[in-house]
Amino acid sequence: MEAQAQAEPIKVAFGGRRTGMGAYTRYRIFSLRRKAEIEPHRTERSRTGNHWTDYWFLLSGKYFICWQDISNSGKHSCGYGLLVVGSPFIQLISGELILAREVKRVDYKTIRADGKDYELKDVVAYSQENYGIARWNGKIPEFAQDAICECIVPRRFAD
Repeated sequence: MEAQAQAEPIKVAFGGRRTGMGAYTRYRIFSLRRKAEIEPHRTERSRTGNHWTDYWFLLSGKYFICWQDISNSGKHSCGYGLLVVGSPFIQLISGELILAREVKRVDYKTIRADGKDYELKDVVAYSQENYGIARWNGKIPEFAQDAICECIVPRRFAD
């Protein structure tokens, strides 16, 4: 009997910061199967410790991702989405997710996935790499509610 080939994990990296002047950025990844947060496998910090890169080694698939991104002035650019790992992709306005072997920009109006052309006006997200963030369709998963910034989902406190 032949040994089954192990799936090769893919290195996923997102940067973070805490400047001491109010700026803060952090990404959090959640397994949709286990319904739990996946901690980074490794974190590399700058010499000052104010900036870092978190590394996860993930199998191909889909994950929930959210991030807090606060500028020094306090402006929030927080969000959440579908982390697609293992394949370049195009996500259309309709929500359809097209996984491809190759995705590339043809010109300022056109993007090509596996030889088929799409107009950029019909595309909400795309990735030419082996991972990227697409639009999340539906409600925020219950298991990730506490990780979402209050600028997106206000906290509800028990009376």
